[in-house]
Amino acid sequence: MHIILEGIDASGKSTLAKHLADALGCEVQGSEGPEKEPGEILTRIMKYDRMMSFGRFVFDRHPAFSHPIYSQGSKWMTRIPPAIINDLLTRPILIVYCRPMTEGFDNHVAAEGEDPEHLKKVSANYTQWLADYDAWAVRHAHMIYNCGQQFDETAQRILKVVR
Repeated sequence: MHIILEGIDASGKSTLAKHLADALGCEVQGSEGPEKEPGEILTRIMKYDRMMSFGRFVFDRHPAFSHPIYSQGSKWMTRIPPAIINDLLTRPILIVYCRPMTEGFDNHVAAEGEDPEHLKKVSANYTQWLADYDAWAVRHAHMIYNCGQQFDETAQRILKVVR
């Protein structure tokens, strides 16, 4: 079973992903950021599909879920066909929605290599994207992790499900 962690920037996904991957002895597939050019996101989704055939992974975001939220308002961003999302939802995955404990992007510490333009866009759209993620999670998440709250308990619950 694969684990997919979803949530807005600075919601604890990367920290939880590393912890889970270490405990499971598997790899983390980190977020690769926004779509680089028209159609690239579909190629990325196919790459992730192939990865799912060759072992267990913890995904720090999956583009089939995060792209529709982050691409809102971007004219050229590729639309992901619903069949791709529906197919992913039928697979043996555990979706964990990571939600920041406090709302706002002011305390985010940029990681090395994070695109400043992307961070600016996240800051400008933070409230709307957080609301969109909250609505998405109600429909799709199997578990919710509130960043910073009961980290060890949440990790143990996740590990119990996937082991």
